[in-house]
Amino acid sequence: MNSEVHQPLPPHSLRRRQVLLGASALALGAMAGASGRGREAAAAPNWRVPVTPPNGVARAQIFDGGCTQADIARYRGRVDFTWGARYLDWQPSDVLASRYVQPEILYSHTPPTSWKDYDLAWFRANHPDWVMYKNDRVTPAYGSGTWVPLDLSNPDVREWHFDLVVQPHIDNGAPVIAMDGMMPWNYTSRAGHHGADGTWVQQYTGAKFDADYVADKADYARWITGKLHAVGVAAAGNIFMQRDADTYEYQTSLQMAGELDIVVDEGGFLHRGLSHGMNGLADQSWRNHLGYVQTMLAAGKAVAVVDETSVIRGLDAPASEVAYSLASYFLYKSPGAMLYLGYYYGPFDERPEMDADIGVAVDQAHEVAGGAWVRHYTDGLSVVNPQSAPRRVNVPLPPGQYRDLSGTVVSRCVKLGPVSGTVLTRL
Repeated sequence: MNSEVHQPLPPHSLRRRQVLLGASALALGAMAGASGRGREAAAAPNWRVPVTPPNGVARAQIFDGGCTQADIARYRGRVDFTWGARYLDWQPSDVLASRYVQPEILYSHTPPTSWKDYDLAWFRANHPDWVMYKNDRVTPAYGSGTWVPLDLSNPDVREWHFDLVVQPHIDNGAPVIAMDGMMPWNYTSRAGHHGADGTWVQQYTGAKFDADYVADKADYARWITGKLHAVGVAAAGNIFMQRDADTYEYQTSLQMAGELDIVVDEGGFLHRGLSHGMNGLADQSWRNHLGYVQTMLAAGKAVAVVDETSVIRGLDAPASEVAYSLASYFLYKSPGAMLYLGYYYGPFDERPEMDADIGVAVDQAHEVAGGAWVRHYTDGLSVVNPQSAPRRVNVPLPPGQYRDLSGTVVSRCVKLGPVSGTVLTRL
């Protein structure tokens, strides 16, 4: 993972809270084969996860490097979880904050030492068998910059990395460790490492989709989650889902999510806009992603969906994008569901639409005639037309009058164009 106007507190702010959950509440069934092994280490589980209110929009903040202390004070009653908080002591008491690390390389925020001390030459001199290379056996499988890629399948690497990178954050009181790059596919073309005697050890094919890589990455997630649980710390990880992800990507991502407590869905539903070149999800891609998020939530995971807008300032994002994001959110909303809406990470962007509150859900999201999706709440409803076909869909409404996010009053039916959504509050 490499965006401010003061608004009154939303009606549900007093219901925000954090509670202690045990393994029985977090491991609600297997997800795509995830075993949950390793969590037995926490004899008296007491790690924290975000517990979101039943109404309104539960929010996640992705990094806070672009925030002042006054900005962060405004999280209260609005934000439930901060991914990669630099300032733990600035977080309001009702916000669960995490500290950021990258497991496959030596990097985290506010490091205890200089990562520059651990360059390629250092590893070649001290631990040459810890460095991962591409299939040419010469080029390190760099991912983020030129940080040396490490072999997380090696137990010695795991323990060394944990002690050097993760433990200092635990010692400083971090209740959650946020791990970047927890995608279960080999996006940096890792192939193997050289043994201590210089012989080549082939571990993976180097291809993006590699079953052995998936197994090793999931095993690492299982290991570190168990280690964190043993000391009362929760495990969060981000998974970036590509726009047209296939079944394999969704299945393996669910396997990885099954080993975590909190998942940041960095793909989201917008993909920086609603133009359908490389942007917002539509048609089967939207349906697939809705099911993916719903599956993680049903398994007891807290999930923060990242919807990136098409403009730098979230405050300037087109109303159509905000409506599509929020309408989709109210379709998958359930305990643990959170939303981050903005162009880039760090600043805290506040929009009045984020205070939308249509009560408590009374049914599940379902498709209706014409291809739109609807979910009813005690004080309104959410409607999404995820279809890219250039035609409008008319969705009948329950009796009464409703106000949409722009303040327009509608009744009897709502008309939605392609790839659009609306959140309606009953008057």
